[in-house]
Amino acid sequence: MSEVSIANSESIKPKSVIMGVKFLYVAIIISFLRGIIVGPQIGAAEGIPFASVVLVLIFVSAIIWLLVYKISQAKNWARIVYLILFAIGNCATFWPLIVSVLEHPVSGLLGIVQAVLEIIGMVLLFSASSNQWFKLNKVASVD
Repeated sequence: MSEVSIANSESIKPKSVIMGVKFLYVAIIISFLRGIIVGPQIGAAEGIPFASVVLVLIFVSAIIWLLVYKISQAKNWARIVYLILFAIGNCATFWPLIVSVLEHPVSGLLGIVQAVLEIIGMVLLFSASSNQWFKLNKVASVD
């Protein structure tokens, strides 16, 4: 075996993975801020205390943050789970996002920015160089 260890993949992480993860982290921050902006309105409309809305927002953000962290650690399962959640979430929120732009322009625009960042991040994380890196790390972790 050569002097360079495949297990130390952090040093050979492709830029597509680095940038994709950064885009996803920024999308999480925007999502959290958007939740804080819209949270009082959602809570009031549904009769839910704002503190409960914030707790759910923190919990969901933490889980997504963990998934992105695991993606950055070359965990392919996290990349796939994020993709599934992304697909389900965006299919379910496309129309409400359009309505949100009309009713709450700041929140709606933040939602669009968030969706665009997630799309760019996912494209980068499923690019050829990223796929190769995830496969190499899968092989390295089995050895």
